[in-house]
Amino acid sequence: MTEGLFSANKVKPVFVLCLAVSIGLHLASVLFLAYIWTAPGAVNSASYLEMRDLVSIPADSPAPIISRPPAESPAQGQRQALPVPDQEKPSEPESTAPETASVPDITTTPLGLGMFHGFVSSLGDGVTLRADIRDYYLLLVERINRQWWDRAGMLKEAVRQDGSAVLMILRDGTLLDRRINRGTGSAEADRALLESIDKSAPLPPLPESYERDVFTAPLKITAPLQLFRNVR
Repeated sequence: MTEGLFSANKVKPVFVLCLAVSIGLHLASVLFLAYIWTAPGAVNSASYLEMRDLVSIPADSPAPIISRPPAESPAQGQRQALPVPDQEKPSEPESTAPETASVPDITTTPLGLGMFHGFVSSLGDGVTLRADIRDYYLLLVERINRQWWDRAGMLKEAVRQDGSAVLMILRDGTLLDRRINRGTGSAEADRALLESIDKSAPLPPLPESYERDVFTAPLKITAPLQLFRNVR
């Protein structure tokens, strides 16, 4: 009888459609629950509070470090102003000409004149004399040397050897006498030395502290160096 019923009433298409819809709804429900379970934040979300979250932060604890957001970059197409460098001054060209230092001509200095033409000096620098007359003596030698160098530059025959002369001076500076004690080996140079002494007169008066009426002043004439003796 049952077989006849099923065979008589074949499965209708509506039943098949209902079955398909039911299966589809079940699958959709399963997929929806799976999506909610695996969604971001569903697992990590805490549903409880821990005790450490309720502990208050001490007042003297350092402030938490808050990172600042990165500076905004200039908008695209907007150029950032760059600092303008100071305009450099054009460097002056270095002078290639050698610097000429002002070097005095040695032939015009007392040292050079003495090397070329000889010089007059005191005997022993007057160490045996008193201080007052010694200063007078050295001043006298300086004055005669000036005259000697003016005259010696025109000599045709230079001083050949060291010589000596002696002067006698009165209290008022008058030149009483002068003579050559030892010749220089050149008669022309001996005459030039006497002329230089004459041109130095009148001489300064003797110091008032000097008691004698006449001051005898020996002089030494030193020959020029052999290297410069014949140089003009």
